[in-house]
Amino acid sequence: MVISVRKISPRRMVLDFRPLSVWAYRLFGLLFMACGAGAALLLAGSVSFRCSRFDGFCRYRQSTPLGREDRLFLVSDLRGGRVETAMNGLIGSMTLVVMSRGADLAIPLVAADGATKDSLARELSRYSTDPLALEFEIFEDRRVIGYVFGGLLVAGGLICLLAIE
Repeated sequence: MVISVRKISPRRMVLDFRPLSVWAYRLFGLLFMACGAGAALLLAGSVSFRCSRFDGFCRYRQSTPLGREDRLFLVSDLRGGRVETAMNGLIGSMTLVVMSRGADLAIPLVAADGATKDSLARELSRYSTDPLALEFEIFEDRRVIGYVFGGLLVAGGLICLLAIE
């Protein structure tokens, strides 16, 4: 508990009473704001993978607020797709992997479940073997969700900071 003298006069003394919970409000407000900024930076982004037999290339693009990654390879180098499963303790993850002659490419799909990733891997394998299939595309955009979630956390932190004044 913090008590300080705000104003003194001959007849009256005004004290400023601030319990320790004020510091907890400030701490949680700053913590919410930091988590909101981190969530916006980590969650907001988009991923696209597009193959076209018209131009003969497969293009991969991942963009986040921190940067962008682009890759380009020939459709003829495409060998198919698979889903890799990894276990870390009790938590499992599934990653869609595009197989090519050069190097395999992991596509980070956040909103897709395991069945969707399996289906995309089968479609990609079918596309790589079927010369009549002209285009294949995977696209996921998480920017709105990431920015809204991060903005809500930042707003909650601001409310905590402004509520104590």
